[in-house]
Amino acid sequence: MRACVVTLVVAACGRDAAPVVTTDPASEAVTPPAPAAKAHVATTVSAKVGPIGPLVEPPPPTPAAVARRACGDATPIELGATDGTEIGAAFGRDGHGIAAWSPSKTRLAVRRLDGSGKPTGPVSELEVPAPVTGRWIRALDHRFIVLLSTTDFSGPPVLKLYAVVVDADGKPDPTVLQIAIGDRGMIDDVSPGGERGVSIWAGPTPATQIRDGRLVTLVVDAQGKLAQSIVDVPDPAPGDRARALFSLGDHAVALIGDTLMFVDDKPLAQKRSGDAEGLWLAPTFHGPTIPALALSLGKKPATMQVGTVALDGTVRFDQQKLPRTGTLPAGYEDRVSWGTSSGGGEATTVWSSRDLAADAPTERVALPAAFSSSGLGPEVVWSGEQVLVLAADRHHAQIMPLPCTRR
Repeated sequence: MRACVVTLVVAACGRDAAPVVTTDPASEAVTPPAPAAKAHVATTVSAKVGPIGPLVEPPPPTPAAVARRACGDATPIELGATDGTEIGAAFGRDGHGIAAWSPSKTRLAVRRLDGSGKPTGPVSELEVPAPVTGRWIRALDHRFIVLLSTTDFSGPPVLKLYAVVVDADGKPDPTVLQIAIGDRGMIDDVSPGGERGVSIWAGPTPATQIRDGRLVTLVVDAQGKLAQSIVDVPDPAPGDRARALFSLGDHAVALIGDTLMFVDDKPLAQKRSGDAEGLWLAPTFHGPTIPALALSLGKKPATMQVGTVALDGTVRFDQQKLPRTGTLPAGYEDRVSWGTSSGGGEATTVWSSRDLAADAPTERVALPAAFSSSGLGPEVVWSGEQVLVLAADRHHAQIMPLPCTRR
């Protein structure tokens, strides 16, 4: 398989770093900052930046953990002012996290949260070149990465993607790194956070004559500074979009479609024994293989086949088909996922489902009107102890625990 490592070094900087503006944690009012120069934007691409490290996440949202969450007050908490752009959050191993949103299209606001969703620090703001993309906030080891994006429509749509490092206290670093995705119209997937960074997969964009896929490895050094490296590969799914599945352990593994695999930044051809209709990859692993499942899609009865993904690209599954029930094979752990739905004059609803068990009931919770009015829809995150819903209307960024359905 052809692989091309591209090295480019460019820097574009304003005269001064943009100031970080904070509010008192007891107050939601933001003191307007003095006029600021443009943020320091770096575009450096290194030849190699090293692995992103093992998975960083709070205790996972197993069905038992979600059932134990507190069902007290679900009153929304205002985090700060916003113009209605996206909002998101991420939580680390210690259960503390951040919420990030855009008070305006060129400002980033960040606030530290505890595991219940309550703010534990002031709002910090930074002048940036693009708004927050709420679903692309990741926890690292004692830091966070927030991705920002905007699209240039002067010709074929081209995505401009940026990254900001936020420290454990919720303060963003004033250096913004432009991610080297080339003239692509979109990115396909961002990995979960590793101890040192994330991986980003961006497929081809034929409208701009980009026919290769690109893996970007983005890491943060001990001083909190960002670096990136890129690897280009032939399109693994011509005529289609190849999505990525990630697993982080001793190495960062990315399965791209059903033909390509990366171990850290090394591309390999997948060697599959049989077709995996719906591939599930364990989010973390130890040793030379990753637990995997092949899940039947849209068929009854729902079944699964136990398998492994080896670091040489070999993907194998047992021939025996097991029922997709709440009883999973040893070593496999089910998790709860959440999504939202709205429209048709109905209140915005958060629904939950199991990643693996097909026989688990789907729960639905209607949200208050303040969260239903968000033009971009709410974001749902798990903190390790609570399910939290975040939304931004045209005036306020808000967070609240998801109301419980049990009594």
